[in-house]
Formats: sequence, structure tokens, C-alpha cells
Amino acid sequence: MAAATDATAGAQVDLPRRKPPRVSDLPLSSSKRASIDSLLHTFKKKGQFDELRKNTFAQFDHGVCPCPLALYLTL
Repeated sequence: MAAATDATAGAQVDLPRRKPPRVSDLPLSSSKRASIDSLLHTFKKKGQFDELRKNTFAQFDHGVCPCPLALYLTL
């Protein structure tokens, strides 16, 4: 019994990756869906997404301690 328990404890289960929900999958009214789409469109078209991304990378590069994270990612 102990051998069977040890064998199943070490096995990893391969589950399919869960997809993130899309706005079209959510039970929203058409007016709420339209306002979400409008906000997303405005956010992307005015360049705020790129600005946020660039600021995030700049903060990471010039941050107090980026080295441990970079080391863990390269291992």
C-alpha cells in the first residue's frame, strides 16, 4: 500500500490550460459590453498601453533589485 501511495504522490497530472474569459463570453448586457469595448479601444489607440509597458520595463531595469528575478528566470 505504501509503495502505491508513493508512486501516485510523485506523478504529475497534465491538465489543459484554462483560457482567460473574453468579454464576449461574459453574461453582460449590450450597453456594458459596448462601454468595455470602447474603453479598451481608447486605451490601446491613445498609446497608453505602450506607455504603461515602457514605464514598467524602465522601472524594472532601474529598480532596486532586478538581479534576483533575472537570475531565477535564467535558471
